[in-house]
Amino acid sequence: AMYRAVGLEPATAQIVVESDPPTAAAPVATLAYKGTLVGSFASVRVGWPAATDRTTAIAGYELQQSANGADWVAVGGFNGATLSAVRHVRHGQSHRFRVRAVDAAGNWSAWAEGAPLWIGLLDDRTRSIRKSTGWQRLAYRYAHAATLSRATRTGASARVTLAARTVALVAPVGPRQGWFRVYVNGVYQGQVSLYARTGANRRMIWAKTFPDATAKVIELRAVRTRVRSRVDLDAILYGK
Repeated sequence: AMYRAVGLEPATAQIVVESDPPTAAAPVATLAYKGTLVGSFASVRVGWPAATDRTTAIAGYELQQSANGADWVAVGGFNGATLSAVRHVRHGQSHRFRVRAVDAAGNWSAWAEGAPLWIGLLDDRTRSIRKSTGWQRLAYRYAHAATLSRATRTGASARVTLAARTVALVAPVGPRQGWFRVYVNGVYQGQVSLYARTGANRRMIWAKTFPDATAKVIELRAVRTRVRSRVDLDAILYGK
């Protein structure tokens, strides 16, 4: 018997190889609200815009950092939904961060490098912080330099001029702590609470980032009540 195939066509398959790499954007480092000051290390938040890819989803990111121009050091890898990380870096140094992205096909972008951030610190005893009447200095071993400045009345003020693009206030928090009203160049920024159910030290209770590093006048005005009678300043961090 003889058999003949009828109506069969050769099968074809199209294989698409995704080779176009993603594009990453430069990260920005700022002092981290609700961070901590521990010894010589301050909390910095490093954020980066979402990477783009014409054909493939972004699968993840890799972050590196460099201090004072030294070699790049790996910070870690992050999934595609993560766009920031908190790092603890030394004040008194300049820090730079760079990020790259990988897509679902395994293609890596070029590194995108951010601008450097130099971090400085003013202790509460620094003369450049000009205080009104109504402050007392306390020895306190858990403070950054073992002292605090405590407001003894509502309205006591502390003022400093800083050429910085990011600023953070460092203070203890606790159940008896009051508030600071914060002004920048005379413009009211809000009332910052130092309250916490459990006491903690060297907390970055307020942070703000500005468009540039031109000189700014930062003013704090204490607000206290009979119950919440402690309004303490430990230090001011700034970055430029």
